Amino acid sequence: MDEFDTKASVAVPGELPAHYGSAVVGSTTNEFEIEGLVTGKEYFVSVSARNSQYGLSKCAQPSPFSVVPPLQVPDSPQAVSLDVNEGYSDSVLVDFDAPASDGGSPILFYRVELDPTPSFDYPIVQDFFCPESNKRTEWQVETSTSGDGIIVGGSFSLEVEVNGFSSTTAEIPYNAVSLSSDEVGISDELGPNFSTTSGSNAITTTPSVNIEEVLFPGERLRFSGQGHPFKYYEVQSVSATTATLTEAYEGVDGIQVSTTRHYGGRGTPLSSRVHCQYSEDLCSHEVEAQSGSIQSKIEDLSLPLQEGVSADRDGPGAGNSFIWRITFLDDHSPSSSVSIATRPMVVPSAPTSVTLDVVSATELKVLFGSPSDNGGDAISHYLIEWSLSSDFSSSEFSILDYLAGGSPFFKVIQGLDMGESYFVRVSAYNSQGYGISQMSTPPSLNPHQRSSPPTNVRLGVTTLSMLTIGWEAPLSDGGDSITNYRVEWDTKNSYASSSLAPNKGFVDVDSATTSHTLELLSPAKSYHVRVFAKNRSGLSAAQLATPSSATPSLQVPGIPFALMGVPGTDLGSIEVSWQRPRVPHHGIPCSNNGDMIIDCPAPFGGSVPASDGGDDIFEYELEWRESSSDASHAKRAVYSGFHAVLTNLVVGKSYSVRVLARNSQGSGSFSEPVLVEARGD
Repeated sequence: MDEFDTKASVAVPGELPAHYGSAVVGSTTNEFEIEGLVTGKEYFVSVSARNSQYGLSKCAQPSPFSVVPPLQVPDSPQAVSLDVNEGYSDSVLVDFDAPASDGGSPILFYRVELDPTPSFDYPIVQDFFCPESNKRTEWQVETSTSGDGIIVGGSFSLEVEVNGFSSTTAEIPYNAVSLSSDEVGISDELGPNFSTTSGSNAITTTPSVNIEEVLFPGERLRFSGQGHPFKYYEVQSVSATTATLTEAYEGVDGIQVSTTRHYGGRGTPLSSRVHCQYSEDLCSHEVEAQSGSIQSKIEDLSLPLQEGVSADRDGPGAGNSFIWRITFLDDHSPSSSVSIATRPMVVPSAPTSVTLDVVSATELKVLFGSPSDNGGDAISHYLIEWSLSSDFSSSEFSILDYLAGGSPFFKVIQGLDMGESYFVRVSAYNSQGYGISQMSTPPSLNPHQRSSPPTNVRLGVTTLSMLTIGWEAPLSDGGDSITNYRVEWDTKNSYASSSLAPNKGFVDVDSATTSHTLELLSPAKSYHVRVFAKNRSGLSAAQLATPSSATPSLQVPGIPFALMGVPGTDLGSIEVSWQRPRVPHHGIPCSNNGDMIIDCPAPFGGSVPASDGGDDIFEYELEWRESSSDASHAKRAVYSGFHAVLTNLVVGKSYSVRVLARNSQGSGSFSEPVLVEARGD
């Protein structure tokens, strides 16, 4: 209260304003300079008038409404002097004073330059660092429980000793926030989804997740669907997948979109978590012990700590424990550590960044980092397990206990079977036992090496501008599936000519393809061709084609396909049909996808597949004979289309029928014969 028995500020009783100030000036004063502000922090200002009759008027805001004192470069050093360093022939004395202004930030260092010329073309430079640039010590404070207990409340104090003077803080909440700016409230969203029922104290996880190490008694929650948005629900107990609140939930039923856990926060004088100092009327010892931050409680020790502290916090951890890291901002550091109980030792958490890679056909390498939490005790070794089954029902293991090199660690697993997929996991061990294991990424791998080369690599001339190459799978895939084949061609057998595409190059095709046609080649060049197989270990050795090279030229057509024959409509007749060739004369499909043959490409500027040898087919020759007679009794006829009717045959007799295609280069090979019976009675 002020001298007029009215409130001196708008603060809620029990709160201590941060970065707040006020001043009363005379009625004839119309400007005021505010000093001692923090550079880089935004400040808001308001002005009000006051008389003795009615007190303060409404506040008026200036324009601009707020201002941020900017950081600036410092002024130049003052009183710089140069003198002889008596008794030394290789040095001089430089003396100077601090600049008039440090620009709003402590001076970190001074730079002195020495040069024999006034232009300072190639100066000798030396930096002299100030105490403000020193790295400050960071102290760690941890809460703990005994055995398997859980912290459900309480407070502690810290004893700080500086330059031989010892001070003790007021009581600090067991879950205190780090900074004074956090005291008005911070929150974190809980990972499990919670389901609530209006009128019930019970909340459950959906899907079911054990929350005994996630949520703890005494914690305060808010739900996205609660009826009163600013209400806190306190946790009374936690068991497996269910938590019980101290009062019934009221709001929207069902799965909550979000559930948040809150620390700090405003409230009534009895429930506020904002820092207050003991006062018989406004802040009891009980309220003081549940409010405030680590920063506020330590900075209350104004005698030994002039510059204050900075802090951050991790938690909650095992048993609802917390860890604070505190940095003292004074030029000096505390002369002794902050005293507080250590955290209880538990098994470590899982190793981090566990990755799996292939070393050879019989080896895998697992690489991993230290756990994020060692459980309060040093890690003594790691257990590496591998198995052919994902449940590790039958597994082998190895111990890695040489840890002097530091994280990351690795282990090469040897003696594995090539091609078998092994699952790998790693766990850490301290004096309390093994922590949970971490599966590798990927969870399994098969030891493998490069495959052997493709087999039966054949090269055929298809047209005046095309060559076709075919191959079969390698004898060994190296323990890993073949992913691609690579076809490479060049005009020199060194495969290092200066030719440009399309006379030189390579193409990768998928593993279902076992033939490929090279296009736009020159009939004036000879081309060498080879094929590689590829798995995850890389390319195999090359397999040269047979023949090793070929020159594009016009060719005879391929074999007509889909030859069919059926008894004709007349007695002693047979109807025969066929289709134009799909495979060139050399018998290698232009391309394929497994067993499915893909038509040849058309020559440049053309529209007909190149299975005709690159020259138009002008006729088909059909040959037939009685199946019981030899080839000398065969009869032949030519047709321009894909259909023929054979007449005057012996009624009911079986005939062997085959067909070939012909272009200007000559006749292709006959198709395989089909047996057809001439129409009988």
